[in-house]
Amino acid sequence: MVFTQEQIEAFSGQGFEVTADGVFVKYRGQEAHVDIPAGVTKIGEEAFRGCSSLGSVVIPDSVTVLGWRAFFGCSSLASVLIPEGVTKICAHAFWRCRSLSVVVIPKGVTEIELCAFSGCSSLESVVIPEGVTRICTSLFRDCSSLESVVIPKGVTEITGAFSG
Repeated sequence: MVFTQEQIEAFSGQGFEVTADGVFVKYRGQEAHVDIPAGVTKIGEEAFRGCSSLGSVVIPDSVTVLGWRAFFGCSSLASVLIPEGVTKICAHAFWRCRSLSVVVIPKGVTEIELCAFSGCSSLESVVIPEGVTRICTSLFRDCSSLESVVIPKGVTEITGAFSG
């Protein structure tokens, strides 16, 4: 167990729903900036879905997975620091985060699933780390401001990543 019942209740008072085993399930607040608690290991499915007031988020080093649609529709999200511990960015993780302009994906990431950054219309620049070997379908679909993508030599497959 990562968190005690007392810690879980304290997180709840901050608008965070966190499980005992460290999954950040849901954010229920309206803050413009959120620091996810240290010890969280996964940002769960749709954890921040539709948090239109969220402008920035700091993810602790303990997180290894950004779940399916974790930040879907966070239209004001302009800044997110993805820590070195993250190894997987699930499908649609940042879908329609229209204010997100720059993403630095840490070198520990080896898997970025389809549509992870689809609809990020302000996204200008992305650096994909060396461990990634496949760039999935619609990864950058409808990223109309995208000017620079650094793709590592180890990438062996690119499938419709830039459509729309």
